[in-house]
Amino acid sequence: MKGIVASGVGEGKKFLSMPEYREQFIKKYGLEPYPGTLNLEVGKNIVSDIRKAGGDIIHGFTKDGREYGNVLCIPINIFEENCLLILPEKSIHGDMVEIVAEENLRKKYHIHDGAVLNIAILPMIKNSIKRKMWAVPTNGDGRGEITVFYDSPSGKRRDVCLEEGKNVERGYRKTFPEREVACILFDAGEREALETLLHFVEENCHGKMSPPRLIAYSLLHEWQIEVKTKEN
Repeated sequence: MKGIVASGVGEGKKFLSMPEYREQFIKKYGLEPYPGTLNLEVGKNIVSDIRKAGGDIIHGFTKDGREYGNVLCIPINIFEENCLLILPEKSIHGDMVEIVAEENLRKKYHIHDGAVLNIAILPMIKNSIKRKMWAVPTNGDGRGEITVFYDSPSGKRRDVCLEEGKNVERGYRKTFPEREVACILFDAGEREALETLLHFVEENCHGKMSPPRLIAYSLLHEWQIEVKTKEN
């Protein structure tokens, strides 16, 4: 995925200096965040896709009578460094994501506004979102707003699923429960993304509980595999 570097309003420095947020980043990811974020413009559709896909959560809290919201987190690699892409629940930027790292990436890599950066989204474990949808068996050529593929890319039978509420002739209602999944978001390279995800599952000794399924959002795609982790 690509993003264009842009200036923020300094909110990242304020929030990442708060121990309630900092301690969660350290405990969950072993990452002690630099007090500030790198802002990247990626477009409203990408931001919407990331929010639909979901991810890990840094939980909000109440302090001095003020509500601080949750923060959606997705592991990424940028400049060969493992960082976090974050989307604050109460963000005022509809087309922008923020990058959290242990160092000031702007200074370290001499980055200026307008620079185009490549982001590699890494595999992760998350709870999938419970969805109620309509499914229509297909050969994979059809596309809805969200398409779920139940087999590997070499298979033939695939189910195209449309958001609940759409009237689909000869379709059947299908519910996807909230379950723990290994997943990876990507915008190109379907097979390479699946291979990366399968390697992640094998490397971490997660038990596969389902075949891979592909979810297509407006611009991004996501591979998911239901898994049983060591913790569960």
